[in-house]
Formats: sequence, C-alpha cells, structure tokens
Amino acid sequence: NLTANQTYTRSGGDQTAPTGTNPTAITGVNSCLPTQSEADAAFDATFAAAGYSDNCGGTVTAVFGSAVVSGTKCAWSILYTFKVKDECGNLTANQTYTRSGGDQTAPTLTGAPYTGTSGTNACKASAATAAPFNAGNASQGYSDNCGGVVTTTLTNTNVTGTDCNWTVTYTFSVKDECGNILAGQTYSNTGSDQTPPTITLCPSNKSVNANYAGCSYKNTGTTWDATATDNCSAATVKYTLSGATISSAGQYASLNNVVFNTGTTTVSAIAYDGCNNASTTNCSYTVTVNNTLAVICVNSNDALYFGYSGDQTSTFTVTPSGGVGPYTVSITMNRKLLCNQITDAGDEIWTGGTGSITTGNTCGVYPSTVSMSPVTTKTINSGSLSVTVTLMADADLTATITDANGCMTTCTKHIHGEDVRCFAGNSGNAKVTLCHRTGSNSNPCVTICVDQSAVAEHLAHGDFLGKCTPNCVAPPTYTISNTSTNIIPAELTRGEGKLTLKVAPNPTSYYFNIGLKSANREKVKITVVDVTGRVIEERADVPANSTIQLGNGYHPGVYFAEILQGKDRIMLRLVKEGK
Repeated sequence: NLTANQTYTRSGGDQTAPTGTNPTAITGVNSCLPTQSEADAAFDATFAAAGYSDNCGGTVTAVFGSAVVSGTKCAWSILYTFKVKDECGNLTANQTYTRSGGDQTAPTLTGAPYTGTSGTNACKASAATAAPFNAGNASQGYSDNCGGVVTTTLTNTNVTGTDCNWTVTYTFSVKDECGNILAGQTYSNTGSDQTPPTITLCPSNKSVNANYAGCSYKNTGTTWDATATDNCSAATVKYTLSGATISSAGQYASLNNVVFNTGTTTVSAIAYDGCNNASTTNCSYTVTVNNTLAVICVNSNDALYFGYSGDQTSTFTVTPSGGVGPYTVSITMNRKLLCNQITDAGDEIWTGGTGSITTGNTCGVYPSTVSMSPVTTKTINSGSLSVTVTLMADADLTATITDANGCMTTCTKHIHGEDVRCFAGNSGNAKVTLCHRTGSNSNPCVTICVDQSAVAEHLAHGDFLGKCTPNCVAPPTYTISNTSTNIIPAELTRGEGKLTLKVAPNPTSYYFNIGLKSANREKVKITVVDVTGRVIEERADVPANSTIQLGNGYHPGVYFAEILQGKDRIMLRLVKEGK
C-alpha cells in the first residue's frame, strides 16, 4: 500500500570557476609609449577570455584587474592582469597576458621645408664645398609622431649647370629617435662664378714708325696683347681703341693684324671670363705711330722783280727724307699764273725739274689772261725736285710729299713778287721801276723808271726795286714754313701757340665742321688744296673763336687744309667720301 506522495529536497549550484588558457602575447604594435589611461583602455576583455570556458557552459567574461606599462616609446610592454568569470560569478585566480610594441612610423614633413641658399660665389667644381650640406637646416619642417629630435643624413650630392649658373642638389634621409627613416628628401643650393678675372700682364707703351698704307702701322703677332687668368675658366681679353685710332667697345680679341693710325692711340684692355665677369684693374697703354717723313724746302730767292733780269727768278728745291721711299713730290702754287699782263711778254714762268710732270704752266695767246694753277709732280727714290719760277706777284709755293706708306708732309715758302717793268720813254730800252730815296724830308722817296743798266747803281745808293711804299721802306720778304709739317688726320689738332681746332666728321660725305678756338683775337686764314696742290678754297678774316663748314661741294678725295693765325700753323688731312 502506498502512501500519498511524499517529498524531500536536494540543493546546490555551479561553484566551479571557468578553466582555460591565457591568450598569447600581442607583439609588434606600432605605437608610441602608451600612457596609463591608454594602456587601460587598450585592455581587450574578449581577447583575454577567448581561451576559457565553463564546465556548465554559458558565457565567460574577463574582468580587468590592472595594466602595468614598462619600456620606452621605441620598445614598450603592457602586462595585463585579469580574472575570468562564468555566469554564476565563479572567478578564476589572477591571469595575465602582454601587449608590446614601439614607434615604427618614420618622421614626416609637417612644416615649411628648407629651401637652400642662393647667390654663392663659386665655380661649379667647388659648388659642394662653397655651399655645403647643412644637416641642421635640412631637418627644418620635419617632425616625428612620437616627438623627440629628428636627424638628417646626406645620402647623395649632385651638381648640375655651368660655372655661370650651377645647382647642387643634396639627397638626404630623416631619422627619428627610434631609427625610423624617411628617405629620398632633397634641397638645393644655387650659385655662380662672380669673381672677375685678373690681368697678369699689361703691356708697356709702344712707339713705332709707320709701316703700312695710309701712314699707319700694322701690328703682327701677340706680343702687344695683355694676358689674364680666371679662377674658373679661361680668360679672354678684349681691346678698345681711342685717340688716333678708334674702335667700338671691345672690338678686338687680339691686337694681331690691327692697323694703328699715325699719332697716339690709347689701348684699353679688359679681361672677361666665361661668365662675362670683367676685370676691375685698369690696363691701359698707348701705341704711338710716328710719321718720320721729313722735308727741307729751300728758296734761292725770296723776292722777285719781274722785268729786272738780274732778280726775277727763284728756284724752289724740295728734299724729302725719312719715311719709306720712293717719294711722290708735288709742288704747286696758291694761285694761278699771271699771263699776258700789259703785253704779250707779261707771262709768269713755271718750269718743272728734270723728269717731272708739269701741268697748268702754259699761258694762252695774248691778249688772253686765262691761266691755271701750276702743278709739278715727280716720284723719286732720293735727291730733290725743283721748280724754277719767274713771278710778278706774291705767291706761296707748297710741296706735298707722300712716301710709300702713304705718310704725308708739306712745306711752304712765300715769295714776294712784283712787276717792275716800266714802259716810259722812247729809247726802246727795257726799263725797271725803282723807288728812289731823295733825301728830302718833305718828299723822301719817288717812283722812277730807269734802264736795266742803271739799276745796280741805284740799288747801291739805297734805292729799291718796285714802287715806293708809304714809308719808303722796301717790302719785307718772309717765309711761311722752312721745314716740314706733318699732316695730322686726328679729330683734335693743336697749334704750336694758342690756336686749337676740332674737325668732325672726318671722313665725311657732306661737309667738315671746323671749330676754332684761340686766346688770340687775330683773324684766321684757311687754304684748302687737293693732292695735286691745286687751291680749292681760300677763306680769310675768319674769326678766331668760331665754327665754319667746308667741303660740301668738294669731289670725293683727299684734301689738305692749312690754317694760319699769326705764327700758328696747322695742317689737316681731310677725306671727302662719296654720297
């Protein structure tokens, strides 16, 4: 027989903690040294409990205990302590796992980078030395994510360009305190050669005699050249000429085969390097080309009295020397011959020396008085050329001598001439005009006509040939120039005294401007002749301080201008070119 249902109780629960294994260590974390709060926050409860289970099943959870951080930013470790709890709250004893890492991030450019230097004075070959790599400047603008100092290391140097414009590019790496490297960074320095070359030899002044056409000197060889050196490249010397010879600036790279005009030329030498830097030291010297051509001109008689056979003829003798023969001698007069004066016998006479060529010395048939300016020309290697003249009026005889090199010189002699023929009386004898000194205070002299045979006696008593002068004194005879005058083609010419003048342009296709300056107020006389000695133009009473124009109507050719003021005499060579 059974009783009714009876009961009893049995109670209990899960009291067994979860079991399992701790997680493997976490390594290689790229991070700076964690702070405590960062370490605590980085605890991974799921990771920690992943190796645990409960005997009764269900979910187990990890309970954070502590995080201990050790090491540096380059190598740190966190030791996590934790317990595992099941759903019944059963806890394991303290368990651990580690998490480790370090800074593995290279520095980065976070600011303005260094842009390098510019304007360095150096050759390309020494660019890296003159503008070297600067590690401190190279690190400018770079920083590390974990802080601290970054350093740079040069890995490559590359120089490009020329001495005149070069660039040196530096390739470098940037490293943080943990050894992380940012490679392939660059900056550049720029520069150029700014140092002028140095002239090492500046030639001395030169003085030479003309040896070339146009009375010039042609230099051959390089002994007149300056020499120079440069710190980077070869130096080139350029030459500028001024004075007697004019060139454009830097026209010549050498004086070899350069032709220098008569007179003094100033040579200015400037050295240039490959970057066109110019030397700063002055190198200037002169080249003087001498016209050694000279001439002696002699008149046998400076006063001629036409109609008196004993004193109406003169021989003008020209003797060149110096220069280089043969010499071309041309003798002319500053006026035309007088022809058929009063009678058919009234002809001035011009006779050239042996072997010469003479033009313009023939008078026309009486009663014509038309004539030409006489010219006698001859080429001689030595000796003299003469002309014999019989004149009845004053005249200047001028000789122009040209040597084989085209050098020229002139000389001029003045001859007093007077027609003393007298046609009074019926004797048929040739008579001569005399000034007879009477000895009277009221009428001290009187002009008379006497026979040729009586002239000597009258002269012996103090009378003189020709008509009486206002003061009863015989007219003086004088000489313009007894020796040679070199013809100067320079733009500025000075007289021996106070007269100076400037001629420009010369050569010209139109006209010459002649500026006259003098402290002397005496009027100036200008006579222009061509190469044959023919008078082209004469001007008298020209003011001393004035500018005049000559030559607009001249034909192309070479002319010679004589400028006279008192005892000052200047000869100029003028060149008229075709238009």
